[in-house]
Amino acid sequence: MKSLFKYTEERSKVVNIIICILSFVCLLLVPGLVTLLLDKIIKNEMIVTLISNIILCAILYLLYFKDLNKEFNIYKGDFKNNFKKGFKIYVLGFMAMIFFNLLIVSFLKNISSNEE
Repeated sequence: MKSLFKYTEERSKVVNIIICILSFVCLLLVPGLVTLLLDKIIKNEMIVTLISNIILCAILYLLYFKDLNKEFNIYKGDFKNNFKKGFKIYVLGFMAMIFFNLLIVSFLKNISSNEE
């Protein structure tokens, strides 16, 4: 169990593969299980979904907390340059999304009712 909480690069490849598979299984199973357990207690579906997502995030954070904290400290150390680079990539991605949406709409000629 102790080897699970090492940095990713310090763990063996087999352990990393198992943790990756476990993460995907959690993505599939945890929201459904929490919904089944809390459905009778909490009637609001949005709150049940929120709780299941918080539990899922907590599980994933526990699996990767050393790596996440290490990478966050690296990001925070050069915040100004990292933010500039991230913002440039965001703007480029947004413009690409607009371009490809226009391209798709021009070929399909059929747009969804909420876009009309």
